[in-house]
Amino acid sequence: MLSRVDNNLSRKLRYACATVRALLVVGACALVGPVFADENRILVIGAISSKNYDVSQSLQPMASYIKEKMADLGIEDVVVIAAPDRERLAQLIRHGRVDWISQTAYNASYFIQNADVSVLSRGWRGGSPTYRSIFFVRNDSELIRLDQVSNHVIAFEHPYSTSAYFVPRIELEAMGNSLSQQAVGQTRLSSDSITYTFSQSEYNTAVWVDKGIVDVGVISDSRWNDSETVPDGFRRSLRVLHETQEVVRALELVRGNLDADIKERLDTILQSIHADTAAKSVRSAYFDTQRFDKPTEQDISRLNEFAAHNGATAPQAQSASAQTTRSLENK
Repeated sequence: MLSRVDNNLSRKLRYACATVRALLVVGACALVGPVFADENRILVIGAISSKNYDVSQSLQPMASYIKEKMADLGIEDVVVIAAPDRERLAQLIRHGRVDWISQTAYNASYFIQNADVSVLSRGWRGGSPTYRSIFFVRNDSELIRLDQVSNHVIAFEHPYSTSAYFVPRIELEAMGNSLSQQAVGQTRLSSDSITYTFSQSEYNTAVWVDKGIVDVGVISDSRWNDSETVPDGFRRSLRVLHETQEVVRALELVRGNLDADIKERLDTILQSIHADTAAKSVRSAYFDTQRFDKPTEQDISRLNEFAAHNGATAPQAQSASAQTTRSLENK
């Protein structure tokens, strides 16, 4: 069943989700009791939000759109709740406080394992339903193959990035490599392992490789081809070392015991939203999503593969000169 709240608490939640920072919102929602008035139905979209990114900017237009499309089902409101990390968000889902989330493949496999969610659809972002990881080096690098990266330093983005950490890491480990995390500027090379650090943004990764701070960088193919992430001046001095296999870009996940009528209607709305010209700005705000469709067997197979690697505790992100500016579930 959906969360049910009385009118006063509903107004407070809407206000809080629009104005209070992520941790305070989650703290307030955690205090909500299990029994409320019978009349009102509230659909809750949850997200992971970094301290420098207001995720409501991306989610609120979609929330308003879904609210309008579900009014006949008795949905009084669709609200946004932001959590500071995926563990807290999983807890909110398990307790029935969050109904729907949008995640990249790495985090999706975590929530499938730890929050009893099911896959509703996949999202096309940046014009494609999939993307791949790009390993890149300076033009003058001695590296010509991925199996030569032992005794070198790699920059990943942050420990919850699908394309700029998780996928490239498991590919390196599948080749028999061991990886050791160290802070940038304090790296000690080892002949039998790969040293890595976190840059906190894909732009930083490009800068660090260009300036020789690290030997190898990893970003998504869409960011590699984005001149704002990899300026043309940098690109001329860089080259691609290796590309991974494609992985699904984004997945819409819903709480396992979400009301069947809500789940079915949400699926229908998302599957047809690309044909609604009035929803163009909604799709654009929603992480630059063009459309939704069903995941393929290959997408699900990769999720199962990721699940086998998701038990390990994520490493700690190191501070960097420029902070990440995007919600963590968008990488």
